[in-house]
Amino acid sequence: MNFFSAPDDDERARIEQMSEAFAAKRASSRIRETDGRRERLGKIFLGAGVGMLMVMSFCPAPYVIRQPGPVVDALGTVTLEAGQDPSEVITIGGDKGHEPTSGQLDILTVNVAGNPQSEPTWFETLVAWGSHQHDVLPVEAYYADGESADQRNEATSAEMASSQDLARVAALRDLGYEVKQELVVSAVGEGMPAAGILQPGDVILKAAEQPVTSTAELRELIAAHGAGTPIELTIRRDDVEQHVSVTPQMLDTKDGARPAIGVAGGLRFLELPVDIQIGVGNVGGPSAGLMLTLAIEDKLTPGDFTGGHHIAGTGTIDETGKVGPIGGIRQKYMAAREVGAEAFLAPRDNCAEVVDEAEPKLPVYAVDDLVQAKEIVTLIAQGGVDAPAAAGFASCQAVAAR
Repeated sequence: MNFFSAPDDDERARIEQMSEAFAAKRASSRIRETDGRRERLGKIFLGAGVGMLMVMSFCPAPYVIRQPGPVVDALGTVTLEAGQDPSEVITIGGDKGHEPTSGQLDILTVNVAGNPQSEPTWFETLVAWGSHQHDVLPVEAYYADGESADQRNEATSAEMASSQDLARVAALRDLGYEVKQELVVSAVGEGMPAAGILQPGDVILKAAEQPVTSTAELRELIAAHGAGTPIELTIRRDDVEQHVSVTPQMLDTKDGARPAIGVAGGLRFLELPVDIQIGVGNVGGPSAGLMLTLAIEDKLTPGDFTGGHHIAGTGTIDETGKVGPIGGIRQKYMAAREVGAEAFLAPRDNCAEVVDEAEPKLPVYAVDDLVQAKEIVTLIAQGGVDAPAAAGFASCQAVAAR
């Protein structure tokens, strides 16, 4: 049998101290173990998060990125294909041409990175969002539903070809040449009054016995005729003239409800009185129209149109010389500034988009039509880049402030 004596006060105190020390050591060990576990978990989650972000940054984003593109002097030369010698952007056939001795009339472009088949990565998109030179747009803002990059390129190439035709016609008519045109049906709306009667490729010669050479004339004649009763059209199909009747209906148009037959038309210009060849390289879209028109007139007119000044600009042109709005004007202004342009011509309807970018050293003049653009260039040639403002021509800043 074992006998134990009761501990005295000193021994009891020593035992309590040892117990407390042991408990503190275990608690400290648990804290260190917990902190270590938390640190390991934190590193795991952080690594996983960084990894996910890295993976996501290289995933495609449903956007396109618009940025400044190449600049082409319409009075100068351009390399159409790699390895070729530069060729003149505009060549006038016969003995009607006059080569400018100085000055520049710049065509401005934008580059669009990304398409429905090859979208930019999230990383590229985020970098572009943080760049002043870039615009980030939803892919559907640039590509129609189901449209491929090849289809879009074909469409913009067709727009460039059309803008070149319109530039030729606008310039020649402004200089007094006669250019004949005819109205060609380009599409017939399904279920529309003209469906099954007209077809793409038909040339509309008359409506209600009145000559027709433009969509505006056709609309006016149909509006005057009214809806509900047939209107007789004289058309040419496969080189054969024939008469057809179509009953206009009240249809919703961009101008409101009005009598219409539901066709889209385009202009076909007959043989031009002057041979004008244009080659701008790999550039699409309609926005070069204004500057091409000014350059054609410069090359058809003796003298120095620009007075040696470097002028850039943008805008569509129609056969009457009207200037229309375009896309990407901010980037085009940046490109003009980068190449040292002295003045910038902008469609009036684009002024609100470019005013925040505009600087005094590169004034932006608002233009409505070819006549106005020519007057601005002439004033710059005679009195410098501030002369148009002194003569009362509005800057884009003034237009946007109204």
